[in-house]
Amino acid sequence: MVEKVIIFLLMDGARSDIIDKLLADGRLPNLAKILRNGTYSSITSTFPSTTGPAHIPFFLGKYPGDCNIPGIRWMERSEKTRTQSYTSVYSYLKGNGFNKDLENSSRTIYEEFISASVFEPINKGAAHKIFPYGHFCSHIFNTWMNFDRLGLGYTAYLLRKKKFQLIVTLFASIDELSHRNGCMHSKVLRAYELFDKELGKIQQLLNKLYEDSLIIITSDHGLTDTHAHINLLKILKLTGFRIRSYPINIRNGHDLFLAESGNSMAHIYFEKNKTDKNKENITRRLSGIKGIDLILTKDRDIHIYKGAQEAIIKQSEDKYMYEAIKGDPLGLKSCSGEWCSSNQWHGITSLSNYPDSIVQIAQIFRSNRSGDIIVTAENGYDLRTFEVPEHRASHGSLSREHISVPVIINKKFEITLRRTVDVHALMERYLEAV
Repeated sequence: MVEKVIIFLLMDGARSDIIDKLLADGRLPNLAKILRNGTYSSITSTFPSTTGPAHIPFFLGKYPGDCNIPGIRWMERSEKTRTQSYTSVYSYLKGNGFNKDLENSSRTIYEEFISASVFEPINKGAAHKIFPYGHFCSHIFNTWMNFDRLGLGYTAYLLRKKKFQLIVTLFASIDELSHRNGCMHSKVLRAYELFDKELGKIQQLLNKLYEDSLIIITSDHGLTDTHAHINLLKILKLTGFRIRSYPINIRNGHDLFLAESGNSMAHIYFEKNKTDKNKENITRRLSGIKGIDLILTKDRDIHIYKGAQEAIIKQSEDKYMYEAIKGDPLGLKSCSGEWCSSNQWHGITSLSNYPDSIVQIAQIFRSNRSGDIIVTAENGYDLRTFEVPEHRASHGSLSREHISVPVIINKKFEITLRRTVDVHALMERYLEAV
């Protein structure tokens, strides 16, 4: 019988500022109870800041780029798999695609300990797993809160078994209801309250059944309200390129493939006619579009464009350099030309509009599946006009509101948490001390 357990509760799309408001209003009493003897901080997620890729740091202790997963959709460059841009008609998230792609990556934390996974798309190695297949029904019938109530209830059932050292549960309502209604809609706030209510039941079980327990409550990304949709597909067509994109995924002599993630970031791939001139033409065209934020490309170095501004990122082993060429797209000119470690850059960028941007831009381009051009949208905009139901909130970019996430823990630790990748080390340390 297990006497020491981690309950890892992933509130998809939860925002620190909304949690703060609801705590101040007394609407999250069980979270408030945890915070009396626990910790609450803001850490940085990863790029793209979207469900799936942003879960990888928690369970592998690695960035998605280092696991060769640059988004929820991409184009395979291998001739044998080039038509397999994602694994199902609906989304790469809804099947077992991530677990298959992670087979050659590091072991997951599920494989290190006796683990269970509830509705989490990344569950490779879990002894007991409930796949999130029901999320498709929730998407069609808008039954997210009922489905998540079921998931948290099942978590309580697993706790009673006392056989798992780690139980991971994904709570998807906040993200999905925010997409449908906006981040501060009453339905979204009720989802936060539902989570808190079910958390109280889990707390009672832990106190009754276990000698020691660690509760980790966190998020994979934030969201911002969307007031305008940029038709990136149409813009690229107007440049004269033939282009395909989700959900029409048929190769038939196209020049470009467009793959969005979270709707605020997108990869653009050349299927043919990849020349420096064509790349420059697209970059120049996109730079003048209202609502486009950052444009990223890579040759030997990584190039960052924001309107008429340009900078580059260089990497040498475990150090990075940001060099402003024209203007200052990331707002880091005071450190231009300096070589700094990843943790130094985290500190330097922590108060900027793009926290941890240097490290996160570098890691996504370490994936050979990354696009030839990566585009992000400004807050308030996204890159996709067609979505059912229409998106009223989006995420995926490098902006502070998308990449900063809350982490709430029922204990105090000396370990410094900067990024979601650090949570993996915290869980390992706790369970290895059994």
